Amino acid sequence: MSKLSSNVVDKHSNLWQKNIKRKVSRRSEIPLRVTGLNELCKMPLNKDVVGRFLGLHQEMRKKKVRIENIAKELNSLWNKFNFPVLSVQRVHSKITKLLDAYVTYRKKKAQKI
Repeated sequence: MSKLSSNVVDKHSNLWQKNIKRKVSRRSEIPLRVTGLNELCKMPLNKDVVGRFLGLHQEMRKKKVRIENIAKELNSLWNKFNFPVLSVQRVHSKITKLLDAYVTYRKKKAQKI
């Protein structure tokens, strides 16, 4: 038996219900990037690369063509920053690995990219 009367419990039930979180959103939205990655003045994050991949979907339908375009943009950005440039094949494989991780993340929302 509770020490609180039913009137007190009813009175505080609204307050208790407000404190309960209704929706837990673990998935952050990835904004579409319309501008090229080579126009940035800092290194792009993973979400920037994925956003650029998703943003290119309207112009280019094939995945391979979009990856090649992003690789060119990243190489030109690295040249602008005077970073040592990776081989084109290595850049392609890194972008493909990132996109595969994004697809897995989309299916299992609790994981991180």
